[in-house]
Amino acid sequence: NNSNQKLNLADKKTEIDFIDAYYKTYHMSYPLLNKSHFTSNMEKNLPKDHSSWWCLYYTVCALGSWCVSGDSTNYDLFYYKLAKHHLSQVFESGNIDYVISLILLSNYAQKRNKPNTGWNYLGLAVSMAVSLGLYKQIEINESKKKNIDDLKSFIYDQEIKCRIWWCLYIFDAGAAITFGRPSHIPNPENIDVK
Repeated sequence: NNSNQKLNLADKKTEIDFIDAYYKTYHMSYPLLNKSHFTSNMEKNLPKDHSSWWCLYYTVCALGSWCVSGDSTNYDLFYYKLAKHHLSQVFESGNIDYVISLILLSNYAQKRNKPNTGWNYLGLAVSMAVSLGLYKQIEINESKKKNIDDLKSFIYDQEIKCRIWWCLYIFDAGAAITFGRPSHIPNPENIDVK
């Protein structure tokens, strides 16, 4: 994109282009989001009061925009502000979408030279992930083993949770090393997720 070119940032096509850029560039290093699940939610056109989804959506747009333009435009800031607006419910309803959003916002803030903001997002992501039990290995109960759909769903959910936890772990370790700060992650003997 030419930095002098005016884009309609609220246009769905522009957003989709940035989401594609996110998956082609950023996602390759940090596979936090299942593309088919993300696309499915896009197609559902969830209401604007579904804050965790829209926070995640606009965070992906911000990172995708940054992948395309870097610091040569401020397009990403438009989406970042929208993502922050949808953080309003973060203390009331912890869920996977918010955890992923906070991890991504942490890395985005660092890319935008806001290390303290990134550190704070990361701390909140760790707290929410711990609250949701992402650091614990969950065993499937016997009744779900008998139903192939339940088993597939359980395996998929466990895979996503493991991926999120260990990406979070990597981001936290990197930030702790970079900034010379203690890790947010709980004591390793309390973590048993594979």
